[in-house]
Formats: sequence, C-alpha cells, structure tokens
Amino acid sequence: MFVLLGTSFGVQQHVAGTAAVSGIVHDASKRPVADVVVILRPSNRGGKQESRTGVDGRFGFSALPPGAYTLRTQGSPQGSAESSISLADGEIKSIDLTLDSASSKKLEFFDEPTFTVAGVSESSGAGVHGSDSTMRNTETLSKATASLPPGGERPAPASSAESSNSVHSAEHLRQLIAANDDPELHNQLGHVEEQSGHSLEALHEFQRAAEMNPSESNLFDWGTELLVHRAAEPAVEVFVRGNALYANSTRMLTGLAVAEYARGSYGPAVQRLCQASDLDPRNPIPYTFLGRMEQPEVKRSVPAASMLGRYAALYPKNASANYYYAVALWNQPGGESNSDNLVHVEKLLRRAIELDPQLAAAYLQMGIVFTSRQQFTEAVSALEKAVALAPDSREGHYRLAQLYRRIGNHAKADQEFAIYQHEEAAAAESAQRERKTVQQFVYELRSPPVTAQ
Repeated sequence: MFVLLGTSFGVQQHVAGTAAVSGIVHDASKRPVADVVVILRPSNRGGKQESRTGVDGRFGFSALPPGAYTLRTQGSPQGSAESSISLADGEIKSIDLTLDSASSKKLEFFDEPTFTVAGVSESSGAGVHGSDSTMRNTETLSKATASLPPGGERPAPASSAESSNSVHSAEHLRQLIAANDDPELHNQLGHVEEQSGHSLEALHEFQRAAEMNPSESNLFDWGTELLVHRAAEPAVEVFVRGNALYANSTRMLTGLAVAEYARGSYGPAVQRLCQASDLDPRNPIPYTFLGRMEQPEVKRSVPAASMLGRYAALYPKNASANYYYAVALWNQPGGESNSDNLVHVEKLLRRAIELDPQLAAAYLQMGIVFTSRQQFTEAVSALEKAVALAPDSREGHYRLAQLYRRIGNHAKADQEFAIYQHEEAAAAESAQRERKTVQQFVYELRSPPVTAQ
C-alpha cells in the first residue's frame, strides 16, 4: 500500500544524499522549453520531487541518495518525455529530455477500453480457465504477479495500524485529488481502497491513474487489479497495450503471460515468458513463473524446456533451476523412455537435492522417476521423504498410496490414500474460503473502437 506522507501534494519527503541530476527539456526541434514540470520518482520507495524548467529549459535535483529513478515531464502541450536513470553515491548526471508529441497520444486506447467492469460478485472462480487445480495455480501466480517490483522493491506492506486508518487515508487522498487531480494520487488511492477491501473503487482509481498517465507502473497496477479479481480477458487487454508502450518491461510481459494462462491460452503464455526472459536472461522471475505453471501443455512445451535449460545453465547452483529443468525434460514427449534423458533428469534432481535438502518437490519427482524404472524401494524412500518435508503434498500421498498398493502393502496404501483425501478436501475448502474473501469483477466485453482496430 502506498501512503502519502505529510499534507503537501507537491514535493514529498526524501532521504538526503550526495548525488544530483540536471538537464534541459527540449522540444522536437531541440529548442529549450520553459515552464515544464519535471517529476523525479525513486524506483524503490515512495515519494517524489518536482522541478519546473526556466526560460532556458533547465531543471535540476540535488542531495539525492544513490539508487534508480524515473524522470517524467508533465504539463506541456508539446508532449511528454520519460527517462530512467541510476545514480551512484555522489554521482552527478546530466540528462536531457526531448518532448514527444506522440507520447501524449499514447492514451487513445485507454480512453475507451473494450471492456466495462459493471460491478463485483462473490468469487466463484469463473473467468479462470481449466480444472480446480489449474484455478488454484492461477490464483497463486496472479498474487505473485501483483507483487512483482518495478525494478526495485515495493514499499513494505501496510501494518495493521495503517490498515485501521485506511478510511482516513482514503479521505485525505480524495481531498488532495480535489485540490490537484494528479494521476499518482489516484494510484495511491487505488492501493488504499484495495487494502480496505473496496475492490471496485480501487479498480476505478487504478484505471483513472492509467488514463491520466499511462506509465508502466500505472498500467501494471491496473492490469494486476483485474487479474487478481479473475477478470482475465480485460487483464490481457491492458497488459497487451502496456507491452506495446513498454516493450522492455519484464514484469509487463510476465503479467501478460499469467493473464493468458488464466484464460487458457497456454502457448501464448509460454511465448510471453520466453520474450520476458530474452529481455533479461539473468532475471529469475520469468523462469520461476514458467516452472510454476502446472498445465500439461506448458510442461510439454519445447520452448519452455529450452528456456528452463538456460535457467539451469545460468544458475547451476540454484536448486529450483535444476529442479524446474529436470521436470521440463521429464515431461517432453518420449522423455520417460529416453535413457539418456533419464540420466540427465536424475542428475539434475540429485543436484537440486544436494543444493537444497529441504526441496520436497525434487524428492517427489525423484520418486516418479524411480517408479517409472520399477525401482520401487528407491521410489518409496524418495516419496516418503517428500511427504515428510511437505505433509500437505496431495500428489506425494497419492503416488505413495499407489506405490504401496503395487508392492502389496495395502495397509500403508489405505493410510496414504486417506491422508490424500483429507488433504485434498482441506485444500479445496481453504481455496473456496479464500475465494469468498476476494471480490470477482463482473465485466462485459464490447467491440473495440475503430481507432483501436
């Protein structure tokens, strides 16, 4: 949750430092432009600073702590400009901004989205494609998407004290908006409303912020608000347009991938995560999202296996990287019967377990591999270890029950199957209970306007 500090809607409090940035705002003809507001916003914390250009077009910010920042202009009829910078301690940078009239037209699509959110209803999971297992997986991925940082860390979650004062904070923000209709204030109000459980109001504020200023952050917040409330189709639309404006945003592509996954478009979901990974191959986020997608169409995907192979190669000492690649190889067509592939899979799983002896999923997959080889003693040992580390592992208990029955130990088979049924019922009840706490958006899709087509 974003909390506005102080009572001023202009320059907010910031930590002093020794870095500085200055520059000139130009028009398309490289002439300096006066009276343009330049906003400097740190990427890893709240607050912002403002500077207004003089007759020479110059602006400047000083006493800045090191870190990543975004510079953005506001209030010029000649267009807008935006730039991302990184400052070291004591560094002084000069950044010139050129106003682009085309950037002021970026908003055309968002003035008239092709969907209307008419209200909310008790969540039933409608709008999420696939089985109950896929639905649970999608819900988990959607929440993880909403928490992705914009190149830095998000502000810390609101404390219980802040939550109790959320109504006051919302009212305070509305007063500030009445005095200065600023998109960042609408975005902050959206986070406060969501924290208070007012999901529809939050959505309207996020949408308003994106309409006023289609920044990467505003569009991402709008898209994730739709996604976590199971409005997959509208979320895809917002993320598609966000990706068109911010083609180098890894998290925008990741959000689009999860939205595609939520509506059952598994091939495009893999494609988007591959694109995100290609933008920044060392970023683990696209790999982990891909590895956590449980749909068979995703697991059997050749591009997915190739991408996870790169993850394991880049991070050979990462247990999850080795595990995800092993699962991808196992699920490839013919992967279970290819002896060379099986050797590779087992090697990756053993490496994952060596790196993280508490990785229950690796023991589970090892048990599956041993079972396929009819090495039942080793399979039982691996699966027993898996359920000991993760007692709520439904698949672990189910496979162990099958294995015990296969080797003639019917008493243990019945015991494991009873545990499986109990855990399955508990997981379904927990998921249903949690869904009832999340309002589901009721939306209608309409034909896009001619300009959008």
